[in-house]
Amino acid sequence: MIAGSLAPTRDGVFARVVSAIAGRWIAGFAEGHFRLACRHVEANRPARAVLAFRRAAEAGHREAQLRLADAYRTGRGVTRASAEAAHWYRKAAEVGSSQAQFHLGQMLLGGAAKGIPGTSAWMGAPGRKDDAVALLFPLGTTVEPDHREACRWLRAAAAGGSAHATAQLAWALATGTGVERDVEAAFHLFTQAAAEGLADGQYGLGRAFEHGFGTAVDPAKAVAAYTEAAAAGHVAARLRLGRALRDGWGVPADAVRARMEITAAAEAGHPQALFEKALLDLDDPGRNPDSIETSLRRAARQGHRQSLMRLAALLTQGHILRRDEREASRLILQAAELGEREAQFICGRNFARGEVVPRDLKTAARWFRSAAEQGHTLAAFNLGQFYRKGLGVEADLVEAQRWCRAAAERGLPEAQLGYGRALLACALTQSDRREALAWIERAARQGSLEAQTAWAEGLRQYEEGNDGRVRADDLLAEAARHGYGPALRRLDRLQRAGKTALSAESYRTLVRDAAAAGQVEAQFTLASLLAEAEEGHWTEAARWATAAAEQGHPGAAYLAGVLYCQGRGVGKDLEQGFAWYLNAAQEGHVQAQFNLAMMLLNGWGCIPDREAARIWLRSAADNRMPHALEILAQIERHPAESSSLEASD
Repeated sequence: MIAGSLAPTRDGVFARVVSAIAGRWIAGFAEGHFRLACRHVEANRPARAVLAFRRAAEAGHREAQLRLADAYRTGRGVTRASAEAAHWYRKAAEVGSSQAQFHLGQMLLGGAAKGIPGTSAWMGAPGRKDDAVALLFPLGTTVEPDHREACRWLRAAAAGGSAHATAQLAWALATGTGVERDVEAAFHLFTQAAAEGLADGQYGLGRAFEHGFGTAVDPAKAVAAYTEAAAAGHVAARLRLGRALRDGWGVPADAVRARMEITAAAEAGHPQALFEKALLDLDDPGRNPDSIETSLRRAARQGHRQSLMRLAALLTQGHILRRDEREASRLILQAAELGEREAQFICGRNFARGEVVPRDLKTAARWFRSAAEQGHTLAAFNLGQFYRKGLGVEADLVEAQRWCRAAAERGLPEAQLGYGRALLACALTQSDRREALAWIERAARQGSLEAQTAWAEGLRQYEEGNDGRVRADDLLAEAARHGYGPALRRLDRLQRAGKTALSAESYRTLVRDAAAAGQVEAQFTLASLLAEAEEGHWTEAARWATAAAEQGHPGAAYLAGVLYCQGRGVGKDLEQGFAWYLNAAQEGHVQAQFNLAMMLLNGWGCIPDREAARIWLRSAADNRMPHALEILAQIERHPAESSSLEASD
């Protein structure tokens, strides 16, 4: 052979011949096992089919790789395993299978976190080791989402003619999942998929026309697209069509057809349709509780959070379904674990109060945090209170203030007031005080009477000049007119001290108007003013004191007791006086407790009872009434003697 010749060597020719023969043998081997697998499928022997498909797939047979991946995805003939399915879809996708490319793209879009249903309890059982799981599932048990990679495979499948991939890619473009959002391109792909007769393409067109992405909003065209998709069996399209018929959107309202479409979608197992069917049944005067519960439970089993919450509400109320608070609590916990923020808040509240579940402040704080991090205003406020008081968490004033501010910024008056007060307590400069008062003002402007009163106090304390005092008096008067007792009490103290801008006549008119409107604190204040007047309007004082006392005001009950015992404005009646003192004493009124004890010691208006008298004297003494201690000591020194009732203040 001439040196440098390009002619093939004997060894090279032999190697290529051997390779060609081996390739044909392997291809024949793979094809044989593939055909065998197909015969097993026809004979309904799925497990044997999987073994044969695997042998063909391992030999590089593309269709076998696809069919093996399908088996692992659906769990037919083998334990369902997402990672195995993705592995074989990738093998087939890499050699051009558009079906495999589509399925792989779908899996990577959503991930497969659950991996192998039915085995989680086994794998989590004591004594199970990671190496055992690795031995059984060498490729793992999950598929992590990868949106960018998913879109790459969907593009390849769409280019290969997969209408399903075209529609799926359109959804990715419409939502910006894995690619830059491009609604015009999405609309174009939906149109393309619809033209190929794909129901999902028609459904996508309906959504585009409904929400106006990539095209103008057109209810009639949306309904037409939903109708086409629904006729092809698209379940979500039937639900959308049912809503349109129910609401008369893009089509004349038709309650009968609406119910039919929504029911059809529900019967197909669509969780939102099941929920909406339950709502329709709830509005039906001839509703069937069993049907409502069945629909909600079917949706709830699919993790539909609205259904879990509505079912829990019905079980709690006990009007339509039999009351079962324990089951309701379980459903709310399930919704909370699925991320429903209102459910997380309710769980926090239940654990904080010990309602239905044992009281557990640590767990309550955890659920409040979960809800607060999702923007739940009350949860943020409660979490702030937990940090302030050290409930279920280590006390942390910085964290308390952070969460209180978060709730305040979301508009909760209680949080705005609390945050403003916290700022005011540590304010060092006039600027700090202005910021604090601004938060309190925001709460007051939302109608919080407590905040209105606090704002008035802040203005009186920190605003210079007469304008601040006048504004403060107006705020207190307004809160008092609306029945906020602390505002009226504060205004009354200021009025008595001559520190308000209100004239005596204006103040009396304010109090009288509020009393006539049924405000309890105003009725008591008016009774006190009348009783203290020089001319002594005792009859009217007794009338207002009795009115407030009958509504549970302890100060008014005490005043009524004084008036009845002294016979001022009413006929003297020690028994009635004793009864009013008892009411006031039971509500913690110290002077009433002392006077009641004196009546019990002397048998005035009651049967003498020295032991009961001791109890009330001890209560008054515990509330820092020195004279009660003196009488107690006197009783101990001279147990047979009694004391005289002293004049009431």
